[in-house]
Amino acid sequence: MTGKQLKNSILQWAIQGKLVPQDPNDEPASVLLEKIRAEKARLVKEGKIKKDKKESIIYRGEDNSYYEKFAHGKVVCIDDEIPFEIPTGWEWCRLKEVIQLLSGRDLEPSQYNNEGVGIPYMTGASNFTNDKLVVNRWTKGPVTVSHSGDLLITCKGTIGTMSFNDIGDIHIARQIMGISSLYVNLQYVKLFLEIYVVELQKAARSIIPGISRDDILSAILPLPPTKEQKRIVDKINEILPIVKRYSIYQIQQDELNSKIKSLLRKSILQEAIQGKLIPQDPNDEPASVLLQHIKEEKLRLVKEGKLKKKDVIDSIIFKGDDNKYYEKVGKETKEITEEIPFEIPTSWEWIRGKTAFHQMESTKPKGENFLYVDVDAVNNMQNVIDKAKTIVTSKAPSRATRKLHTGDVLFSMVRPYLRNIALVKEEYAEAIASTGFYVIRPTCALFSPYLFYLMLSSYVVDGLNQYMKGDNSPSINNGHIENYLYPLPPINEQKRIVSMIEKILDRIKG
Repeated sequence: MTGKQLKNSILQWAIQGKLVPQDPNDEPASVLLEKIRAEKARLVKEGKIKKDKKESIIYRGEDNSYYEKFAHGKVVCIDDEIPFEIPTGWEWCRLKEVIQLLSGRDLEPSQYNNEGVGIPYMTGASNFTNDKLVVNRWTKGPVTVSHSGDLLITCKGTIGTMSFNDIGDIHIARQIMGISSLYVNLQYVKLFLEIYVVELQKAARSIIPGISRDDILSAILPLPPTKEQKRIVDKINEILPIVKRYSIYQIQQDELNSKIKSLLRKSILQEAIQGKLIPQDPNDEPASVLLQHIKEEKLRLVKEGKLKKKDVIDSIIFKGDDNKYYEKVGKETKEITEEIPFEIPTSWEWIRGKTAFHQMESTKPKGENFLYVDVDAVNNMQNVIDKAKTIVTSKAPSRATRKLHTGDVLFSMVRPYLRNIALVKEEYAEAIASTGFYVIRPTCALFSPYLFYLMLSSYVVDGLNQYMKGDNSPSINNGHIENYLYPLPPINEQKRIVSMIEKILDRIKG
């Protein structure tokens, strides 16, 4: 439960009479309402206020239904408006029966200033910060004046933001309404409105959402006895600081949980590609045999005319008797110890991307339309393609040239999409990717899902990120990926690694 959900639950208990116990000695709310009606009748008689022609009384009939009786005598059943049962001693009433509502009015620029001359002028939600009012305008000609102690509520644009007027006399614009009352505890009204604000937001109309006076005045208020209102407010004031602390801790915990999952994922992938996630099996055919398989596979492609002989890179990386690492390409051998980032099991091999991967297949879109995968089509949170577009071939972008195959791995080379990495599923086997991707086509030495997790690892992503260049659109190039060193386990171990990764990641998600 979030801090906001907990607060709303507590407020809901409060207005349902479940937060504090009732006291049978309290003067019931029905007496309070009678006093209010008598006082209003007196003020009407003295000409100080106008009679409300829509004045009403809400009561429960002998049939247990709720009814509203209006001043002109009409009686209406309002069971569908009553949201819950309230304790004995409480009453339902329209909010207009217990408050006065002041609507704001906008001023012309010539009527206000920024120099602190006059009284504060509040224009909207921007003046409400952490339950406090922020003054940045003043006026010498106030018209709609809110007084100290009034409850202010935003009613246009941002709806339902509230704060008490703790400044004194202020002019309010039409984006704000002021609530005052001689009869009820305004802090109780505020906590009721914090729950009711959802209904106010639903009632908002026009392009710039706004609510009317009637939206507030017609709200049905569960009214406790006067003394219970104070007990509720006191209890809320006691509880909310604790709820606020809970909210802070809960947010921190959520952030920590999110970070932990991310860190665990990184750690698991790093352990996996270093040969530390699962034990090695001495019966596995070593990765050194895979290097020969790669060479045979590429020579076959040369024979079939699908690959040029110059593109068959005969690269072998090995550890010498001096415990240093060397790379032999053709007849040339050079030391590369400084390039080796970590130790790998004896049955594994280091391999360059240009040896481990097939060349990308370039093509032009064919037919009436084609499925296009641009760099932003990959969801970098779930690492899947989820926004591929069907494009009319005649309108194909020039960068749509890289054919996809089932089992390929898409690796974005352009910031901010560098972590947009995805394993190509069968449904995208005939799609065409943007040149913003390096389309990694694994040779026979690589199990596609292992390659996918390898490319997701921090070793690869962060390692390649160091080559990022460019001011307007920073990127890496094909050579960076092709010349990078990748750890190659035996093929059976690759499959076991993938199985373990997916088992652990599934648990982390749960």
